[in-house]
Amino acid sequence: MTWWTGSGHITMPKPVIDLMAEAAMTLREEIVLEISDEDPDFHPHVGVPVFDSLDPRTQVFALAYVLRHLSEPALPSPGLYAWNEGTAWAIFARAREQLEIEFEFEKDADVDAGLAFRFRRLIRQALKAVDPSARRPPLRSRNLDAWEDCLELIADRIFWDRDFLDEAAFVDLDPLGSGLLKELTGIAEDYFSTPPPLVREEDDREADRYLRRAAGCPGLMDPWDRELGR
Repeated sequence: MTWWTGSGHITMPKPVIDLMAEAAMTLREEIVLEISDEDPDFHPHVGVPVFDSLDPRTQVFALAYVLRHLSEPALPSPGLYAWNEGTAWAIFARAREQLEIEFEFEKDADVDAGLAFRFRRLIRQALKAVDPSARRPPLRSRNLDAWEDCLELIADRIFWDRDFLDEAAFVDLDPLGSGLLKELTGIAEDYFSTPPPLVREEDDREADRYLRRAAGCPGLMDPWDRELGR
């Protein structure tokens, strides 16, 4: 058991992990630039505040943490908090963004044929793995709504709800009001306030190695390698 869902404690099939790892690596690319160039303008923002607000090293840790717990049966299911559920949702949000990029560049003569439909192929495979009966758009479809529906169907196997997107609704409330709203909505008192674990540099490096392995590219640059001359 590795992730607690409405269907019990589950791991996700490999095609889902492949899709999530590929999306996570595009986030990692921006984080690496932010770290290596010491430029916060590269910090990834995907419209998930609880993930977007994490510092870059914690983002790397959180991405690896989510992928590990969704894929490795020997790990116990983690407690679900805004930071780890939000990170999982950020991965799906990035997959959606990558679809739009594919649409824009698929007819570019310089784009490799394998990359032109990379995310659409991964989404089709992931959806087939979780629901073989689900209708999948043709590989060359440019219907963003249809592909978003596919991502939602895949994500629904993981998420109970989308509470991690609602933190702003609690920010301006006094403690009593916040507590009452959480009680009404069924949100645990510590859901938003529990932070990710304190991340040390060795944790960052191991998390980054895991992301590279999960995406099938372990030889990529280690952004914490001081020999790079940052």
